[in-house]
Amino acid sequence: MYMCGKYNMVLCLLLTIAGVSSYAPIEYMNSYCNGTINVAAANRLKLDSNMVSGFSDNCQVQLKAADVFKSSIAVRISFLHLQVPCDEGIIVFSGFRTAFTSWCGYGSPSMSFKSLTDTGTIKFQKYSGVPVFTSSFDLLITNVNYGFCDSTEFECDNGDCIDNVLLTCDGNNNCGDDSDEAASVCIWTYPVIVGVSFGTVGFFAMIALL
Repeated sequence: MYMCGKYNMVLCLLLTIAGVSSYAPIEYMNSYCNGTINVAAANRLKLDSNMVSGFSDNCQVQLKAADVFKSSIAVRISFLHLQVPCDEGIIVFSGFRTAFTSWCGYGSPSMSFKSLTDTGTIKFQKYSGVPVFTSSFDLLITNVNYGFCDSTEFECDNGDCIDNVLLTCDGNNNCGDDSDEAASVCIWTYPVIVGVSFGTVGFFAMIALL
């Protein structure tokens, strides 16, 4: 925890602003074909259209919830963006609690998908022989604990627990039900904090000039 004194007020305000920005490191699927992404809090998994031509026909990535202190953990996936023409390829999920196992088309599904265990798998199957590839997607992957939420975690309305410091009120639906972004939780939203911070800095600047 940072302690704010009168001489480092500006630094503390900047740290406060930085602390509420979205936390989800971006990983690219072509870098993890037949590999594993360990999800400590949250990650984004992206496929950009300019990468597709270099893929093998099948690129599979294992997603693993990484928390040695919890036993009841899983990964939850939400779509941020989906543009996979059905004549170019398909996204296939395995190991998730859903009847929907494959996706293609346009527009992001509103539902989220939770793994059966601490591991789930995503495969992008590219159809060979297609001359032009425009496919892209962006997935939000969150480490969730569905046991008892401890003091460092936020309890979602659906009973899942997510990292309270990094993931609540960051603009991403990490819970899968938007409860981590609810107005009652996010009283101090990013625009409000930025406005208050700059107003405070301006006030102290005026006092210094006077």
